[in-house]
Amino acid sequence: MNNYTPDNNLSDQQSSGRSRRIVGRLIIGLVVVVVGLFVFAFISAWWDVRRGKIPPELLEQILSQGGFTAIDNPVAGNGSSIDPRLLYTDDDPAKGNPNAKIKIVEFSDFQCPFCRQAFPVIRELLEKYPNDIYFIYRDFPIDQIHPQARLAAEAGECAQDQGLFWPLHDQLFINQDKMSLNDILKYARSVGIDMDKFAQCLTSKKYAQEVEDDLQTGLRAGVKGTPTFFVNGQKIEGAVPLSVWEKIIESLIK
Repeated sequence: MNNYTPDNNLSDQQSSGRSRRIVGRLIIGLVVVVVGLFVFAFISAWWDVRRGKIPPELLEQILSQGGFTAIDNPVAGNGSSIDPRLLYTDDDPAKGNPNAKIKIVEFSDFQCPFCRQAFPVIRELLEKYPNDIYFIYRDFPIDQIHPQARLAAEAGECAQDQGLFWPLHDQLFINQDKMSLNDILKYARSVGIDMDKFAQCLTSKKYAQEVEDDLQTGLRAGVKGTPTFFVNGQKIEGAVPLSVWEKIIESLIK
Protein backbone atom coordinates (compact mmCIF):
# COMPACT_ATOMS: atom_id res chain seq x y z
CA MET A 1 0.00 0.00 0.00
CA ASN A 2 1.26 3.52 -0.91
CA ASN A 3 1.58 5.51 2.35
CA TYR A 4 2.13 8.91 0.63
CA THR A 5 -0.74 11.31 0.45
CA PRO A 6 -0.91 14.54 -1.63
CA ASP A 7 -0.06 16.47 1.55
CA ASN A 8 2.99 14.29 2.11
CA ASN A 9 4.11 14.81 -1.51
CA LEU A 10 3.74 18.59 -1.14
CA SER A 11 5.68 18.56 2.12
CA ASP A 12 8.47 16.50 0.56
CA GLN A 13 8.65 18.86 -2.44
CA GLN A 14 8.81 21.91 -0.17
CA SER A 15 11.53 20.28 1.94
CA SER A 16 13.49 19.33 -1.19
CA GLY A 17 13.11 22.89 -2.53
CA ARG A 18 14.42 24.37 0.71
CA SER A 19 17.41 22.01 0.61
CA ARG A 20 18.22 23.01 -2.96
CA ARG A 21 17.97 26.69 -2.06
CA ILE A 22 20.26 26.21 0.94
CA VAL A 23 22.81 24.31 -1.17
CA GLY A 24 22.56 26.96 -3.89
CA ARG A 25 23.18 29.75 -1.40
CA LEU A 26 26.15 27.90 0.07
CA ILE A 27 27.66 27.45 -3.41
CA ILE A 28 27.10 31.13 -4.26
CA GLY A 29 28.59 32.13 -0.92
CA LEU A 30 31.64 29.95 -1.52
CA VAL A 31 32.12 31.39 -5.01
CA VAL A 32 31.87 34.94 -3.62
CA VAL A 33 34.45 34.14 -0.93
CA VAL A 34 36.88 32.58 -3.45
CA VAL A 35 36.52 35.48 -5.89
CA GLY A 36 36.88 37.95 -3.02
CA LEU A 37 40.09 36.30 -1.84
CA PHE A 38 41.48 36.32 -5.37
CA VAL A 39 40.67 40.00 -5.85
CA PHE A 40 42.14 40.83 -2.43
CA ALA A 41 45.33 38.93 -3.23
CA PHE A 42 45.65 40.66 -6.60
CA ILE A 43 45.13 44.13 -5.13
CA SER A 44 47.50 43.38 -2.25
CA ALA A 45 50.20 42.20 -4.64
CA TRP A 46 49.77 45.28 -6.83
CA TRP A 47 49.90 47.57 -3.80
CA ASP A 48 52.99 45.84 -2.44
CA VAL A 49 54.80 46.27 -5.76
CA ARG A 50 53.88 49.94 -5.95
CA ARG A 51 54.97 50.53 -2.35
CA GLY A 52 58.22 48.69 -2.93
CA LYS A 53 57.51 45.74 -0.66
CA ILE A 54 59.75 43.42 -2.58
CA PRO A 55 59.21 39.67 -2.10
CA PRO A 56 62.21 37.97 -0.44
CA GLU A 57 63.02 35.91 -3.53
CA LEU A 58 63.10 39.02 -5.73
CA LEU A 59 65.28 40.87 -3.23
CA GLU A 60 67.66 37.90 -3.21
CA GLN A 61 67.78 38.02 -7.01
CA ILE A 62 68.52 41.76 -6.97
CA LEU A 63 71.29 41.32 -4.42
CA SER A 64 72.87 38.56 -6.47
CA GLN A 65 72.97 40.69 -9.64
CA GLY A 66 75.06 43.58 -8.40
CA GLY A 67 77.06 44.08 -11.57
CA PHE A 68 75.77 45.34 -14.87
CA THR A 69 76.15 43.90 -18.34
CA ALA A 70 76.60 46.18 -21.33
CA ILE A 71 74.07 45.51 -24.08
CA ASP A 72 73.45 47.09 -27.46
CA ASN A 73 70.08 48.65 -26.68
CA PRO A 74 68.39 49.80 -23.47
CA VAL A 75 65.86 46.98 -23.27
CA ALA A 76 66.20 44.43 -20.52
CA GLY A 77 65.24 40.87 -21.28
CA ASN A 78 65.70 37.34 -19.95
CA GLY A 79 66.97 38.66 -16.63
CA SER A 80 69.66 40.84 -18.22
CA SER A 81 70.55 44.07 -16.54
CA ILE A 82 70.99 47.33 -18.43
CA ASP A 83 74.22 49.24 -18.69
CA PRO A 84 73.31 52.38 -16.70
CA ARG A 85 75.34 54.47 -19.14
CA LEU A 86 72.56 53.82 -21.66
CA LEU A 87 69.98 55.25 -19.28
CA TYR A 88 71.21 58.78 -18.69
CA THR A 89 73.00 61.67 -20.33
CA ASP A 90 75.49 64.11 -18.86
CA ASP A 91 72.91 66.89 -18.56
CA ASP A 92 70.42 64.91 -16.44
CA PRO A 93 70.06 66.17 -12.84
CA ALA A 94 72.35 64.09 -10.65
CA LYS A 95 73.68 63.85 -7.11
CA GLY A 96 76.53 62.04 -5.44
CA ASN A 97 79.88 60.79 -6.67
CA PRO A 98 80.09 60.50 -10.50
CA ASN A 99 82.83 57.90 -10.05
CA ALA A 100 80.85 55.80 -7.59
CA LYS A 101 80.53 52.08 -8.13
CA ILE A 102 76.77 52.25 -7.65
CA LYS A 103 74.68 54.07 -10.24
CA ILE A 104 70.97 54.60 -9.51
CA VAL A 105 68.74 56.00 -12.25
CA GLU A 106 65.19 56.95 -11.29
CA PHE A 107 62.32 57.53 -13.72
CA SER A 108 59.86 59.70 -11.83
CA ASP A 109 56.66 61.75 -12.09
CA PHE A 110 56.15 64.85 -9.94
CA GLN A 111 52.44 64.07 -9.49
CA CYS A 112 52.96 60.41 -8.58
CA PRO A 113 52.17 59.78 -4.87
CA PHE A 114 54.59 56.84 -4.73
CA CYS A 115 57.37 59.04 -6.13
CA ARG A 116 56.62 61.53 -3.39
CA GLN A 117 56.92 58.70 -0.87
CA ALA A 118 60.25 57.66 -2.39
CA PHE A 119 62.02 61.00 -2.62
CA PRO A 120 62.86 61.52 1.09
CA VAL A 121 64.07 57.91 1.28
CA ILE A 122 66.47 58.50 -1.61
CA ARG A 123 67.66 61.73 -0.03
CA GLU A 124 68.40 59.90 3.23
CA LEU A 125 70.18 57.15 1.30
CA LEU A 126 72.42 59.70 -0.44
CA GLU A 127 73.23 61.35 2.87
CA LYS A 128 74.24 57.99 4.33
CA TYR A 129 76.34 56.91 1.32
CA PRO A 130 77.62 60.19 -0.20
CA ASN A 131 80.68 58.64 -1.85
CA ASP A 132 79.20 55.29 -2.86
CA ILE A 133 76.23 56.34 -4.98
CA TYR A 134 75.69 58.38 -8.10
CA PHE A 135 71.96 59.16 -8.43
CA ILE A 136 70.44 60.35 -11.70
CA TYR A 137 66.90 61.71 -12.06
CA ARG A 138 64.89 61.33 -15.26
CA ASP A 139 61.36 62.44 -16.10
CA PHE A 140 58.54 60.02 -16.80
CA PRO A 141 55.33 62.10 -16.75
CA ILE A 142 52.24 59.90 -17.09
CA ASP A 143 49.89 62.33 -18.83
CA GLN A 144 46.85 60.06 -18.72
CA ILE A 145 46.56 60.26 -14.93
CA HIS A 146 48.83 63.18 -14.02
CA PRO A 147 47.92 66.07 -16.33
CA GLN A 148 50.29 68.58 -14.75
CA ALA A 149 53.30 66.28 -14.44
CA ARG A 150 54.78 67.24 -17.79
CA LEU A 151 54.66 70.97 -16.98
CA ALA A 152 56.34 70.24 -13.65
CA ALA A 153 58.99 68.15 -15.42
CA GLU A 154 59.75 70.98 -17.84
CA ALA A 155 59.92 73.38 -14.87
CA GLY A 156 62.50 71.11 -13.27
CA GLU A 157 64.62 71.21 -16.41
CA CYS A 158 64.39 75.02 -16.46
CA ALA A 159 65.51 75.09 -12.83
CA GLN A 160 68.43 72.83 -13.77
CA ASP A 161 69.56 75.63 -16.12
CA GLN A 162 70.18 77.74 -13.04
CA GLY A 163 71.63 74.99 -10.89
CA LEU A 164 68.49 74.84 -8.74
CA PHE A 165 66.83 71.63 -9.86
CA TRP A 166 66.99 69.88 -6.48
CA PRO A 167 65.44 72.70 -4.40
CA LEU A 168 62.56 72.95 -6.89
CA HIS A 169 62.33 69.14 -7.06
CA ASP A 170 61.73 69.05 -3.30
CA GLN A 171 59.16 71.83 -3.38
CA LEU A 172 57.21 70.16 -6.18
CA PHE A 173 56.98 66.90 -4.25
CA ILE A 174 56.20 68.56 -0.92
CA ASN A 175 53.37 70.53 -2.55
CA GLN A 176 52.26 67.79 -4.91
CA ASP A 177 48.55 68.51 -4.48
CA LYS A 178 48.99 72.06 -5.87
CA MET A 179 50.70 72.01 -9.25
CA SER A 180 49.16 74.74 -11.41
CA LEU A 181 51.40 77.09 -13.41
CA ASN A 182 50.97 79.79 -10.76
CA ASP A 183 51.86 77.30 -8.03
CA ILE A 184 55.01 76.23 -9.85
CA LEU A 185 56.05 79.85 -10.36
CA LYS A 186 55.56 80.43 -6.63
CA TYR A 187 57.75 77.45 -5.73
CA ALA A 188 60.41 78.61 -8.17
CA ARG A 189 60.44 82.06 -6.62
CA SER A 190 60.72 80.59 -3.12
CA VAL A 191 63.96 78.75 -3.96
CA GLY A 192 65.66 81.79 -5.46
CA ILE A 193 65.27 81.12 -9.17
CA ASP A 194 65.67 84.05 -11.58
CA MET A 195 62.01 84.39 -12.52
CA ASP A 196 62.48 86.22 -15.83
CA LYS A 197 64.77 83.49 -17.17
CA PHE A 198 62.61 80.77 -15.68
CA ALA A 199 59.36 82.10 -17.15
CA GLN A 200 60.98 82.51 -20.56
CA CYS A 201 62.32 78.96 -20.42
CA LEU A 202 58.97 77.54 -19.37
CA THR A 203 56.74 79.44 -21.80
CA SER A 204 59.07 78.78 -24.74
CA LYS A 205 58.85 75.01 -24.06
CA LYS A 206 62.64 74.90 -24.19
CA TYR A 207 62.82 71.49 -22.55
CA ALA A 208 59.68 69.87 -23.93
CA GLN A 209 61.76 67.58 -26.14
CA GLU A 210 64.16 66.79 -23.29
CA VAL A 211 61.26 65.58 -21.15
CA GLU A 212 59.87 63.55 -24.04
CA ASP A 213 63.30 61.99 -24.65
CA ASP A 214 63.42 60.92 -21.00
CA LEU A 215 59.98 59.36 -21.32
CA GLN A 216 60.88 57.48 -24.49
CA THR A 217 64.12 56.19 -22.98
CA GLY A 218 62.13 54.91 -20.01
CA LEU A 219 59.62 53.18 -22.26
CA ARG A 220 62.40 51.48 -24.24
CA ALA A 221 63.96 50.36 -20.97
CA GLY A 222 60.71 48.71 -19.89
CA VAL A 223 59.43 51.35 -17.47
CA LYS A 224 55.70 50.83 -16.91
CA GLY A 225 55.05 53.02 -13.90
CA THR A 226 56.68 55.33 -11.41
CA PRO A 227 58.90 55.33 -9.56
CA THR A 228 61.12 52.89 -11.42
CA PHE A 229 64.78 52.62 -10.46
CA PHE A 230 67.72 51.02 -12.22
CA VAL A 231 70.48 50.06 -9.79
CA ASN A 232 73.56 49.31 -11.84
CA GLY A 233 71.13 48.45 -14.58
CA GLN A 234 68.89 46.18 -12.49
CA LYS A 235 65.27 47.36 -12.52
CA ILE A 236 63.43 47.89 -9.23
CA GLU A 237 59.87 49.21 -9.13
CA GLY A 238 58.02 51.01 -6.38
CA ALA A 239 58.70 53.18 -3.35
CA VAL A 240 61.37 50.93 -1.86
CA PRO A 241 61.75 51.18 1.94
CA LEU A 242 65.04 52.51 3.31
CA SER A 243 65.84 49.19 4.99
CA VAL A 244 65.70 47.43 1.61
CA TRP A 245 67.80 50.10 -0.06
CA GLU A 246 70.43 49.72 2.67
CA LYS A 247 70.64 45.97 2.06
CA ILE A 248 71.07 46.55 -1.66
CA ILE A 249 73.72 49.25 -1.23
CA GLU A 250 75.66 47.30 1.40
CA SER A 251 75.72 44.22 -0.82
CA LEU A 252 77.07 46.25 -3.75
CA ILE A 253 79.70 48.04 -1.67
CA LYS A 254 81.14 44.65 -0.68
